[in-house]
Amino acid sequence: MKLLEQLRIRPRPEIYYFNTRREFYPQLLAAKLEELIGQEFARGKEGVVFLCIGTDRSTGDSLGPLIGHKLKERGRRRRAAGSPYMETGAASFFGAAYGDSTNSANSTNSTNSAYSTNSVNSTSSTNNARTGALVYGTLERPVHAMNLEQYRAFVMKKFPRRVVVAVDASVGNLEHVGYVTLGKGSLKPGLGVSKDLCEVGDIFITGIVGGCTSFDPVMLQSVRLAMVMRMADCICDSICLVENFWDFPSVV
Repeated sequence: MKLLEQLRIRPRPEIYYFNTRREFYPQLLAAKLEELIGQEFARGKEGVVFLCIGTDRSTGDSLGPLIGHKLKERGRRRRAAGSPYMETGAASFFGAAYGDSTNSANSTNSTNSAYSTNSVNSTSSTNNARTGALVYGTLERPVHAMNLEQYRAFVMKKFPRRVVVAVDASVGNLEHVGYVTLGKGSLKPGLGVSKDLCEVGDIFITGIVGGCTSFDPVMLQSVRLAMVMRMADCICDSICLVENFWDFPSVV
């Protein structure tokens, strides 16, 4: 079984668990995420790419696209409101245009579309580790099993120095259903439903939507949307708090 093979061969990274079924504190997840991203910056990385994996065709697997969609909408609201923070030209977590605005992952114009030379951070993006984040994988343009390898290759080629945070739904112990996990290292999507997909990411965020006793993809169809939406809100709130940490460097 592929899951057992992976557990035997690969060292298990330290994984942090956050319960969204009870009182959830986004500051805790945000602080740990900021710490892990900071470690990657210390190794020479610059900027962040959120790769939100999943499909809107399955309730249980829609967590990634929902998070990408929510991040995209929050970024649009900030720009529409004329945030003073963005008007100053400082590095904004969502200052750049979003990755899903490209026509395709391998489009010849995708780099310019995803990161316009007219964006707020264009003048300092190559030298500023805290440049605007790119978000790939939304409800409109999901990153899923059929195109994951294409997006992975695109991100590695166009943004080799960015920290890639992979976001996906996962399965786990039944008592951990409803938990969000955060860890350092790559994510191996598809193991929970016996799919062999490429590894992706420097950091991973997952939401546990079901138990691993069954590897039947049909299980994902019976996951309650309310639970998936709550986890998506918790993760999105935490990511946006990381942005606030970067607004005020003294907090970091």
